[in-house]
Amino acid sequence: QVCAVSAQSGGRRSSTRRERACCCRWEGVAMAAMAGLGAETPEEAVQKTLGKIRAQLFERGARGLRGIKVYFDRADFNGNKKLDKREFDDVASLVGVFLSKQEVNMLFRHMDRSGDGSINYDEFLRACAGGLSEDRKAIVQKAWQLIDRDGSGTLTLADLRGIYDASKHPDVVEGKRTADDVLGEFLEGFEGSGAKAAGTAGDGSVSRSEFFDYYTDVSSSIPSDAYFTAMMESAWGISVGHDKEMDEICDRFEAMLVAKAEQKSKSKAGSGRRDVQAAFNFFDKDGSGAVTRQEFAHGCLQFGIPLERKQIDAFFRRYDPDGSGTINTVEFTAKVFGEV
Repeated sequence: QVCAVSAQSGGRRSSTRRERACCCRWEGVAMAAMAGLGAETPEEAVQKTLGKIRAQLFERGARGLRGIKVYFDRADFNGNKKLDKREFDDVASLVGVFLSKQEVNMLFRHMDRSGDGSINYDEFLRACAGGLSEDRKAIVQKAWQLIDRDGSGTLTLADLRGIYDASKHPDVVEGKRTADDVLGEFLEGFEGSGAKAAGTAGDGSVSRSEFFDYYTDVSSSIPSDAYFTAMMESAWGISVGHDKEMDEICDRFEAMLVAKAEQKSKSKAGSGRRDVQAAFNFFDKDGSGAVTRQEFAHGCLQFGIPLERKQIDAFFRRYDPDGSGTINTVEFTAKVFGEV
């Protein structure tokens, strides 16, 4: 009897233990599922680690990733543009970037395309660089429009003279180099791997894409939009604030241009749209359907409207939003008369 009772009691205890174990297992599954709802995706984890790298580079005063690429090139003994984990970790330490073993493993899982335990460091650097935010694009575009004074779409020494003052450079002051030598070196700083691949490196000019590539690289080591904006404002003497004065200048100029166009054509009142179209066709010396800064300034002068550079800059900022350096005559006329 005692044995029977004991066996029955032991059976109940065993059953209770199994039930509790089962409950614990289900609780564990439920908790894991709930935790998974807020867990990072692999892509989010990669971006978080890349953000950590950018922040560390910023803290050590790095200006972009081009200098870091030099270290990767030195570690790449066979020239295949790839590094294994040990080589990657060594280079990262040299440039002041410190990641945990888990973070390095995660980056390699994400970027090891061939599965051979190595990553292409050019791809890694591109991933680190990311892209320009809309705010950063806007101020880089504003800088480009300021410098590309003739609207040619290419920066030259002539564009930089008067904007970048090389006369106070120590080498110029000491007579070691000329101002143009220093300006040329300054331009070369904007020529990256794209220029080398295209065979245009060292040609004394910088295209719009090279200019944007340069600031995309610089942007990669600056986590703060406010800091990037302040740097651009200081470097080029520009402001991203809404310039009410320039808007007023554009509004006054539009009214003046319509009046001058009607006066020149001696047409009846109310034919302003046709007259402005004709005026822009007159400005468009090469018949391309678009007016460059030089054509615009020359045409306005012939119309008796001499413009300062800042006025031309303001006008092109309004009517050349893509920074092509030209204003489409048909689109301009349509915008002035509220047809778009």
